[in-house]
Amino acid sequence: MKKTFLALMVLFLCFSFNIHAAQNKGKVLVIMSNADKLKLKDGKTADTGFFLNEFAIPAREILDAGYEIVVATPQGKKPVMDKDSKNLIFFQNDLKKMDEAQKVADQILIGKNIQKLSNVADGNLKEYAGVFIPGGHAPLTDLMVDPSVGKILAYFHENNKPTAMLCHGPIAVISTLEEPDVFRRRLVAGNKGAAEKLAKGWIYTGYDMTIFSTDEEKAAEKNKLHGNVEFYPEDALKIAGAKIKNGAANESNIVQDRELITGQNPASDSDLVRALVKAMDKNT
Repeated sequence: MKKTFLALMVLFLCFSFNIHAAQNKGKVLVIMSNADKLKLKDGKTADTGFFLNEFAIPAREILDAGYEIVVATPQGKKPVMDKDSKNLIFFQNDLKKMDEAQKVADQILIGKNIQKLSNVADGNLKEYAGVFIPGGHAPLTDLMVDPSVGKILAYFHENNKPTAMLCHGPIAVISTLEEPDVFRRRLVAGNKGAAEKLAKGWIYTGYDMTIFSTDEEKAAEKNKLHGNVEFYPEDALKIAGAKIKNGAANESNIVQDRELITGQNPASDSDLVRALVKAMDKNT
């Protein structure tokens, strides 16, 4: 009896230790936009924000893999969800899956838990196992020109730490340029040559990447934005010096080059986060 009891206790302690260990792999920094409006051509604007599935699906898998999530935004305020993203089409027409995603987002995005990006950038970046940037059109407005985003991404690049971005999220790599705001203005003005000069020496030059494609953007202009974007994200990364490897519209496509993992569109949510978790587990 005693031997059986002792054996059961050993098994219990080992099981408890494994659960505890699996829940303490480290922190993942999730960088999100504070923008709720997207400026379009001809003086038009469109409502924007983060896409529900692009945040919540990866967030759930990151948590299930044993990592802690820290959310940071430029203003340190709760990010706004793009109302159009709460659509069954992004959840394989599964209402339960969409409702669960909303619960995950609500549980994580509590105002008091949101960090200010500048504070994170000036803090201890060593404590993060990886960084993740979801999409929606919002990053085109603030994240691509935010110096704190640039500082964080440069650190992850220099230290070869997993860096994942989804849909419009990859536009944030522009923030690592010396003058990302000027680069953006040149894009809007259609001055490709001037923009290219500003990108000389870019840390991601020659990287294979994917981002929401021009074909997908044109469809969004017609069906969602009801206007034209100031520039196409795919063109912006090409001008900066990236090698774009886009796939078919609305089909999952991820590209991994060194520490950088990028996903093309909302359909890439699960494949992207699996690649991120695998890369973080390998590092840890």
